[in-house]
Amino acid sequence: LLALQETDLKNQIALITKARLDAAGLNRIRAIRGLRILFCLSYSGLGRTVEPNFTDDWFRSNFAIVRDFGFPILHFWRPLLPENSTPEAIERMLSFVSQFADASVFVGLKLHPELTNIIAQEGKIPVPEGRREDIGEWLEPDAIRQIYAIAGQICPDYPLYRHTSCGLAKIMGCPNHTGTVYRDDICPPSHCPTMQRSVCEVGRRTPA
Repeated sequence: LLALQETDLKNQIALITKARLDAAGLNRIRAIRGLRILFCLSYSGLGRTVEPNFTDDWFRSNFAIVRDFGFPILHFWRPLLPENSTPEAIERMLSFVSQFADASVFVGLKLHPELTNIIAQEGKIPVPEGRREDIGEWLEPDAIRQIYAIAGQICPDYPLYRHTSCGLAKIMGCPNHTGTVYRDDICPPSHCPTMQRSVCEVGRRTPA
């Protein structure tokens, strides 16, 4: 970051981490002038069975201290599996992160036959037999609908997205230039503020 400071960089810088954050480290980051920094904080809610080196208290303390230091936060909610996408788990997660983060991006498990075989052998994530040759995301449509529905009840104004680019665009207040705005399965269902939708709409460019 100190090296970037010398370059007069204008781009926003995203720091992606699961590491435990403390006041000493955040004070050093905040002391670096001229950089626009945001944090992408992971918190899946899967517990130590799947993430043995982390605890919920660890993740939650990161959100609280980063918010106290005034940095924007994008929450990475991944991977979503059957055990952390029950109604109770969804409500618990959204009730917490909506207090601290500026937006959440929720994503299922990325599947590829070779990787899925390793996961299945470890036995921590029970990938269904019928999905083990799939390539792409494993996230049941009912889980997606349920997340949006519960969010609509408990935090209706909280931004909730399926793509990281959408969450970053919202936090940075700029159009999403990745083309997500053209995807009817991604853009319209997201919980995106009207103002941000307008920003993206103005930024649309249809090739001649």
